[in-house]
Amino acid sequence: MDIEQLTAFLAWCTVINFIVLVLAALAVWGFRGFVERLHGKMFGLPENCVREQYFRFFATYKVLIIMFNLVPYLALRVI
Repeated sequence: MDIEQLTAFLAWCTVINFIVLVLAALAVWGFRGFVERLHGKMFGLPENCVREQYFRFFATYKVLIIMFNLVPYLALRVI
């Protein structure tokens, strides 16, 4: 794999991961009551704790996308 292919791969990984992030956020936002009850029952958490866990999940996922997809992509674009 050469640098151009790796750059294209990381670009598509970044795009796909951000689409997944947005779709997951929209699903949680759109079906908030159902999803919170479902996950609350699954993990034995009250609904307000489930909301906090969603925020942590989305924040962590976004940071990981930036660290492992976007930053290497931008570094390769600079080269």
